[in-house]
Amino acid sequence: MHHRHAPRATRIRSLTSLALLALALTSLAQCRLVNDRLTGVRLRAPQSLSARGRCVHHCDTEFEAERRAEESRTVAAQRACAGDALCRAREQGQHARLLAELSGQRSTCKRSCYDEGSGTAGA
Repeated sequence: MHHRHAPRATRIRSLTSLALLALALTSLAQCRLVNDRLTGVRLRAPQSLSARGRCVHHCDTEFEAERRAEESRTVAAQRACAGDALCRAREQGQHARLLAELSGQRSTCKRSCYDEGSGTAGA
């Protein structure tokens, strides 16, 4: 009698495994039976995302070019100071101020990449 229940248990396990596999495949298929905007949430990335990425990359590239130019400028200015400690200190202060200004410009540039809808609407 013990042998008659073994094929039945194997069949139940197989059907259970098959049902779990079908459930997993269905949930992983990511089929959408409704429109993305039904809930007001966009499920697809907007096309402007790549434009934003290019804009941010442009800001970073511009910052790096200006930073390199400032580094070259300050090295030349430090050399021109020769051994004058006061001249060197002034140059270091100016260099720090210019780097802070460049950093602020980069932040402003990046913020402008994300300013959606901030125009003259209603004006």
